[in-house]
Amino acid sequence: MKKKTHGPIGLSRTGARILALLLALSLLSTTALARETDIFEAWPEQVDFSTLTYGEPDPALLYAAQAKLEAALTGGAETEEILELCGALDEAYDQFYTEYAVCSVAYYRDPTDQVTQDYLAWSEALTEASNSYTQSVRAVLQSEYGSALAAEMGADLETLLDYYTPDSQEQLALLAQERELINDYWVASEADYTVTWGDRTWTQAELNGDDTLSADEAGEVQDLLNQAFNAAAAPILVEMTKVRNTYAVSKGYDNYAAYAYEKVYGRDYTLEEAQQLYTQVKAWAVQLYNELITAMSWNSHLSSKQLDCLYNLTQEEVLDLVEPYMEEISSEYADLYQYMRACHLVDIEPLDTKLDVGFTIDLPAYRSAMIFNCPYGNYYDVSTLVHEFGHYAESCLSAVPATGVMCYDVAEMNSQMLEVLYLQFADEMVGEGGDAYRGRVLYSMLFSVITGCLFDEFQNIIYTEGDLTVEEINALAGRLAEEYGVPVIYGGDFADTWVVVNHTFESPMYYMSYATSALSSLELLLDARTDFEAAADAYLEMVNLGDCIGYQEAVAQAGLTDFFQEGTVEALCRELRDYLNQELYGLPAFPDLDGHWAADSARFCAACGLLEGNGSGNFLPDEELTRAQMVTALWRMSGSPEAAEEAVSFADVASDAWYAGAVAWAVQAGGVEGVDAAHFDPDGTVTREQLAVVLSRLAGCDGGLTGALDGYADGAAVSAWAAEGTDWAVSTGLLTGKPGGLLAPQDTLTRGELSALILRLMTSWS
Repeated sequence: MKKKTHGPIGLSRTGARILALLLALSLLSTTALARETDIFEAWPEQVDFSTLTYGEPDPALLYAAQAKLEAALTGGAETEEILELCGALDEAYDQFYTEYAVCSVAYYRDPTDQVTQDYLAWSEALTEASNSYTQSVRAVLQSEYGSALAAEMGADLETLLDYYTPDSQEQLALLAQERELINDYWVASEADYTVTWGDRTWTQAELNGDDTLSADEAGEVQDLLNQAFNAAAAPILVEMTKVRNTYAVSKGYDNYAAYAYEKVYGRDYTLEEAQQLYTQVKAWAVQLYNELITAMSWNSHLSSKQLDCLYNLTQEEVLDLVEPYMEEISSEYADLYQYMRACHLVDIEPLDTKLDVGFTIDLPAYRSAMIFNCPYGNYYDVSTLVHEFGHYAESCLSAVPATGVMCYDVAEMNSQMLEVLYLQFADEMVGEGGDAYRGRVLYSMLFSVITGCLFDEFQNIIYTEGDLTVEEINALAGRLAEEYGVPVIYGGDFADTWVVVNHTFESPMYYMSYATSALSSLELLLDARTDFEAAADAYLEMVNLGDCIGYQEAVAQAGLTDFFQEGTVEALCRELRDYLNQELYGLPAFPDLDGHWAADSARFCAACGLLEGNGSGNFLPDEELTRAQMVTALWRMSGSPEAAEEAVSFADVASDAWYAGAVAWAVQAGGVEGVDAAHFDPDGTVTREQLAVVLSRLAGCDGGLTGALDGYADGAAVSAWAAEGTDWAVSTGLLTGKPGGLLAPQDTLTRGELSALILRLMTSWS
């Protein structure tokens, strides 16, 4: 996450790159054979964050610079003098903001009562100073020197005048209310809630340390704790909505969602275009996400156990792990990484007092930045460091001055694109766990796409409606989570757990930036498959452009896709599915699946190890399904359990047959019977209604007809003995009709049809 408040105009300043590098190289070993690049002209100045402190907020230097500038304006000074005084004003603001940043890091590191008060005081002072600074810049822009300053800043005068509009006293008061409410949320998030379940009370710490409860019992306690947090935090959002909407209306907008899109996040697409993206993501990204997470849970090669080497690393171990590969991205990135470490501009160490956030915050007095993260103690700490270094590099190296609202979509592209480029080095970083690491980063990217749209739609409705109650907000969260296919998320029912995401309270409407940037990053990943250096160069050029251009403008300049166009998410997901099949799952080509209607589901089943091809490398999707193949697939789906000790004996099932264990399990589980007492008929075929009955038995279906068969012209053709099971399979969406609106209950199943049913069963049905 990139943290940047309304700030200085960022007049160009040359960094002391050589001096910084001399210090870095004296403290750290140099990297070798870097991919030499010469893209960035800017460089951060020397600073040691460990020596920086903050006192009480004192804007005296800023106000003195303002006074000199105002006097020069009224005195008819030369244009050159006015521009120099603007630069001095900019430097004074830089220094003030940098002290605020130091206080911010202290607050998120250990929010004691005193530090919290300091942070609130600095936040209020920064708002006032920023407003006063804006007034001074606007005064110059409105004067005879306006055109000269606009030219110096590299933007047109009209755009700058629109951007530099100060807040009124009433608006400042609303911002102060917002800050207090944000702090109230953090207090609620850190509270220790107590709930009653069974014959005792529980806290989160007690639940985490308990090993006596079953999974279902622990889930019930967790639900109560989630509801307690929700009850404390949700009313805060209700108040925030009123305050923020009032502020947005005072700025000339219908609601805060519209205001935030344009003025806070610098987006060049509309809320209406965003709704079109919501629809695409629900239709395509959700299915691919479910396929990936399911395949990862079934494929031992992608197991989380492969990433044990990334657990509980120290700060220095994480930094050491990431560093060697920066040179493969860029020699300039490698140099900057060493500078960051030498200057103590990263805090990712484990600390119990840290608030659960990760961000990069600017230190404009030094044209530098600081990375902060509260680590989880797993692989995510590695990917988060790479992510935040993308923000860090843009802050330090971009040659384009900030002359307007930062586009957070572009800022997140700068970080998430670095994450996907780093997948090139996963095998070297993690060894045998390389594919497991790739899978989790890609899972995180798709999760960002889905939750980015989910939260944006959620917050959009809240601010557009404007007067929702806590109950209505919770219900809205539950409904949207169902639509996006993630009803259980963040440790419970999303109708309760949405409050754990601090962005909803601290920076609403931010999450869409994660969605758009993740989509573009996934596209860059696919480009990097064929030409890594070209993809890396495209990424570096985008970083150099800065983050004050809109998303659609940025992707156009980079030659990437505008994902607000119809059909673009579908095309990306199809290509990404091919990448997963080839690069992550390592599947055979299966030439007989090319152009086949069941290709996606067949490859999914192969990735999960449920259905395999033949020795010639074909999947045989149109081959009739045998009873042996059916029970084996269902057995594997159940975790390949061993049958009970009592023997299951059929004359036509040899004890060493590849399907013997599956047959024994299926019969003992009550799902399948022999064709007679002595024969199983393993090579016999399976009809559609037969499979429906088997699944209903294994699922413990209670029986009864729902009328689901009435929707098919041949629904009455279902055998009487199979009616209840087939009705159940149709009503749950597992068994669907064939072309022509027919159910075809007695048709023989093919391997392709079984794979499609398994895909629905494992990714959509619950």
